[in-house]
Amino acid sequence: MKIETPKLLLPRTGQTATSPTANYAVGDDGWFQAGNPRATRFVDHGNGTISDRATGLQWVKDPSQIGGALGTPGTPATMTWADAVANCLGTEYGGSLAYAGFTDWRLPNMIELAGILVENGWYRIPPAMVGVRGDYWSGTTWEKLTTYAYAARADNGSGNTLIAASKTGTYYVRPVRGGRVNNG
Repeated sequence: MKIETPKLLLPRTGQTATSPTANYAVGDDGWFQAGNPRATRFVDHGNGTISDRATGLQWVKDPSQIGGALGTPGTPATMTWADAVANCLGTEYGGSLAYAGFTDWRLPNMIELAGILVENGWYRIPPAMVGVRGDYWSGTTWEKLTTYAYAARADNGSGNTLIAASKTGTYYVRPVRGGRVNNG
């Protein structure tokens, strides 16, 4: 049986210039303008979740709306990496998070997290999601020092990137569901 890999359509960069006299060329990004338009990339389901058409992942729109360890509405909580993993883990995986009718929530890996935040080279929270400026945990441990994990700095315009942070630090979280989990 043939298994088809889903076709991902990552977002456009926004480059539109194609003039060869301005160091742009036919065949470059501005000429192709390939990718998913950012304006239609995210779908709000009206139940506190947002789906990413580029990846098929479903995200919590505003983690503070979940309440409990994730904060109170409008005031998201920060937590250590171990608490972030535990508080994002859905009941399907032995945790306690059940939200919007789903039980398979988890902390995103560093690529998933960076994928929703990066826009034209800057790390920003997508307009479809609610969040605050700051660092957000990924579920990915730093390979050079296992007491550190990757986090993404969402500063809405200061050009920061993924960072490796001590797991004892406190950062924000954004649960995700979907993707290929535990099946290679």
